Amino acid sequence: MKTFREILQARGMTPTQAARASGIPMVTIAMHYYGQKKVSAASAIRYEEKLGIPREEIRPDYWPPKADEADDEKA
Repeated sequence: MKTFREILQARGMTPTQAARASGIPMVTIAMHYYGQKKVSAASAIRYEEKLGIPREEIRPDYWPPKADEADDEKA
């Protein structure tokens, strides 16, 4: 499972940029970014809605990849 930091970095986004773009408090994003707090299901949904990051990518333990996506990853 990727860390939230890796997910943001892959998108070329800093915590400050994510906070500005999403309206999610910087302290919340920073806690997730630095691994001080796990991203909750509710936060994963907010990140999906506000930043377009799929919830499945943030918390695959809550939302496993669909069967056809899992097959693509194995190929």
